[in-house]
Amino acid sequence: MEHDRRRYDRHPQIIRHEFALRSVFSIIAIAAGLWLLVQLWQIILLLIIALILAGTVSPLVAWLKQHRFPHTAALGLVLVLFVLAIAGLGALVIPALVTQMAALVASAPVIQEQLADYLASLPILAGSASAVRKAQPMLLLEPLGAYALTFASAAAQGVILG
Repeated sequence: MEHDRRRYDRHPQIIRHEFALRSVFSIIAIAAGLWLLVQLWQIILLLIIALILAGTVSPLVAWLKQHRFPHTAALGLVLVLFVLAIAGLGALVIPALVTQMAALVASAPVIQEQLADYLASLPILAGSASAVRKAQPMLLLEPLGAYALTFASAAAQGVILG
């Protein structure tokens, strides 16, 4: 065994890696494609949404054309109804979301105290009750509210782009 080890120590093996030019170009093309995908993801997303909407709206437009609506009027009517449906959904959801967020912020101290009392009643978790009492829920809820506003604005922008 010792003899074999000395033989390898005296004659180190050289391992060479050779890349074919085609492989190098393939790697460059993949990297460029990924970079392009990252740069154009919003446009690609809009195209996908447009294709989905076109597939969804097409049967309705065809049905209206069968009932003697001109193609442009049928498409316009379907799109206006679609925008009104989204606006109506937003009008139903956004006030409820704002009301629930306000109620959560208002009741956070009460919920915190109830949770701390519950944890204190359990022997295994009694030590964590003081940590819950010391926690400041407003430090968590304020960024959450800001995130909710950011999300709502992004959703509105998506609807407008759509």
